[in-house]
Amino acid sequence: MAIDSGCYCAGIVNVVGSEIARLAGKGLYLHAGPEIGVASTKAFTSQVIALNLLNLLLSS
Repeated sequence: MAIDSGCYCAGIVNVVGSEIARLAGKGLYLHAGPEIGVASTKAFTSQVIALNLLNLLLSS
């Protein structure tokens, strides 16, 4: 819906070629590696760091 309205959309994903990355058109790939356990702690921590870095970039 947002893409159809002309909004800029980017996905933050751990897997290159995932559906979110394809649908968004742009992607920030974390490359955190596969998760061994059920909880996605590596991907979550990587997303938090990536969003903080993006925030620093946009605020300067």
